[in-house]
Amino acid sequence: MFQRRLIVFIAFLLLGLGIMIARLAWLQLVASGDYRKLIRIRQQRQPEWLDNTVRGTIYDCRGQALARDEPSYDLYLHYHLTRLYDPEFRQEEENRYLRQHRGKDRTDARLYLETRYDPQQQQADQLVEELANRIGIPAATLRESIRQINDKIFLLRLSIARRNYCRQTNQPFIPALGREAMLREFAAVEPDESIRSQWIQDTDLREMQQFHKVLAALSEDRALAVEDMLAGTFETNRTAAQPSIPMKSYVAIRVGKTRKYPYDQSACHLIGHLGSVPDELIQAEETESGLPTRADLLRYHLGDVQGAAGCELLFENLLRGSRGWISYDANGQEKYRLEQVPGQDVQITIDIELHRRIQQILQGANSLGQAFLGGAVVIDVATGEIRAAVSNPEYDLNTYNEKYAAIIQDPDRGWCNRALAEIYETGSTIKPTNLLGGLETHTVTPEQTFDCDINNLTWTGKPSHILNHGWVDGRRAIKVSCNYYFVRLSQLMGVEKLVGWLKKSGFANPVIAWPEGELTDRANTAFREAAGHVAPIGRELPPHPRFLSIGRNEMMGTIVQIANSIATIARDGVYLAPVLSKSPPVKTVPRPIASPQNARVVQSGMKDAIYEDNGYLDCGTAYHAFQPLPWPEEEVELFGKTGSTQYSLFAGFAKDKTGRCLAIAVVAEVEVTGGELAAFLGKEIFIQCGELDYLPKAHKDTEP
Repeated sequence: MFQRRLIVFIAFLLLGLGIMIARLAWLQLVASGDYRKLIRIRQQRQPEWLDNTVRGTIYDCRGQALARDEPSYDLYLHYHLTRLYDPEFRQEEENRYLRQHRGKDRTDARLYLETRYDPQQQQADQLVEELANRIGIPAATLRESIRQINDKIFLLRLSIARRNYCRQTNQPFIPALGREAMLREFAAVEPDESIRSQWIQDTDLREMQQFHKVLAALSEDRALAVEDMLAGTFETNRTAAQPSIPMKSYVAIRVGKTRKYPYDQSACHLIGHLGSVPDELIQAEETESGLPTRADLLRYHLGDVQGAAGCELLFENLLRGSRGWISYDANGQEKYRLEQVPGQDVQITIDIELHRRIQQILQGANSLGQAFLGGAVVIDVATGEIRAAVSNPEYDLNTYNEKYAAIIQDPDRGWCNRALAEIYETGSTIKPTNLLGGLETHTVTPEQTFDCDINNLTWTGKPSHILNHGWVDGRRAIKVSCNYYFVRLSQLMGVEKLVGWLKKSGFANPVIAWPEGELTDRANTAFREAAGHVAPIGRELPPHPRFLSIGRNEMMGTIVQIANSIATIARDGVYLAPVLSKSPPVKTVPRPIASPQNARVVQSGMKDAIYEDNGYLDCGTAYHAFQPLPWPEEEVELFGKTGSTQYSLFAGFAKDKTGRCLAIAVVAEVEVTGGELAAFLGKEIFIQCGELDYLPKAHKDTEP
């Protein structure tokens, strides 16, 4: 009897042991992945917070903030809510159910999902509708933000899964950009879709246990409306049979930051704006060791933004800064910390107040009372620093993202930077540069004259606008803008020599100098400064030089190039690349390209263009526009040159008795002569320079 009982007892023990071994084997071989996920999820319930970066401020030359971070209220939703709107999530849950319930089919799985998640989906829909109502936006807008969060998380999982698969199977990993390309490359190394899906589903991210920003920069009233909802009695509808799911706990209002542009539209093309980080640059918040390095904290994560244009893009690596890291243990005590590093501030050479005033001149605050499309540039002659680079129209940086479609479709092309990126026929504003080249190459002398008479044409076709000025030397040719003189000069100079001189003077190449290194490489993308050209596209030289001599047809340049060519003349023939960055500084080297004596011959002609009127055929082309003079000649000397193409142009410089000197160029997109319009605008720009102490203040009785 005793032996039989012992045998039965041992049999029960062996049976229990067998069940335990089978259970352990199942846990190890079948369910281990799910349990590892559960452990990781539980460990992450005490989150390791990654603080947002604090972006540096962009200042103008006087220390006025042009772009800065300011506190804002942001709406966050947890991934446990957003995932309900992701078809990939339902598919994953269906596959997971089938793995855990052997013998069940997809019909069983879908019935299970309907029971578990349809009530959650209904509650989520109610919550999204209520949030949209309180914030004052269409629910579709909120759902679109949710979709973007889900898509980015899926791309992160896909990227990591593909990389891990290739590493484990010793397959070549080929970088790919975008969802379709990643899926295609994954299929190339693993044809079995179920295996690919399994790898993606087994890839868990910290982002899947976090809140994500879906709306930024809410007004205080709207943020409070959401907080009232969270603190109040609002609850999604549930039946008694449905589990109690705290949907409100998946919503949060957090104090974040937004990029503020205090001057709205002023200098928008120069300051630039922020944009979403491309998917291929976003990295998961994970590290090999579990603790981030400083390099890890510089990476872009979900919800980050980056510079997309202008200074915001050019100085991205300086402005961005790095996030901080604070790790907590299970008791909520701080375990590890890396301090946040704010981004560096940068300073540009623009005087935002001068820029704003010139902008207003082009927008209609001028003596003519009219607004004009176009642009203007002001350069400090001594330093090459650009004080203003106005492009009209401009757009408000604070509403750029909301009004993006309207900006891009603007028939006036407000998105275009007319000061740096648009090329114009230079018209007669090129004549001072060409005269300097003729003198410097000994093609002509200061005293040499040509008989300007329609009967003396040595060419056929255009230009045919010859005014019979009589015998004209270089100085008078500038004053009266004599086409005949400059065509004859170009013929004597020859096309190769003339093209070489124009390139030496800064045309046919971008002229702005940037800080050395990667910033120089980024500048082209950030500002798209145009090179212009002095020959038909695809040719080294034009077929003849006469149009180059008067700034027509192939002679195309930017407003900043025109202003800089005038600055070279104002420096007595010394070329200095213009600069836009003040800090970090730019190293520029003055380069004499002409003698002071020859430069002063050109200066005298430009001065006569403003001060002399000796009758119809001997009147300076800018004389009438500058009357009455803003300053006595002994206080401020003015030098100018008008230009007339299909648009109205003026370029010149002003120098006071202390040596302060500014060069300007202005283009108005109106088909009138430079003397009838652009010279008037140039005068008003000089006056505003005086109001801001770059020159003496203009005399009250001479202001327009």
